[in-house]
Amino acid sequence: MPFERVLPISQLREILGFAYKVVVETDEPIIVQRYSRQDVALVPLWEWRFLKELEERVKAGDFSGREVFGEDADSEATWLDDGRESR
Repeated sequence: MPFERVLPISQLREILGFAYKVVVETDEPIIVQRYSRQDVALVPLWEWRFLKELEERVKAGDFSGREVFGEDADSEATWLDDGRESR
């Protein structure tokens, strides 16, 4: 798993402008932690739009995963559901 920058929400409040700039310039997300939970991420808008479009294509059946994963796509079929179990 790639490096994740995690910030407590109390600290993020103080440096929101700086955090915004870091996300835009590095294309790396910032995970927001409130108490012990990490339920929100600041991500670049282009990435969020890409993921939403991909999600819609998967839901509509227009994307099998073979475009990204090749012939082994069937073994990767649940990759979108990984984060949903933590809710």
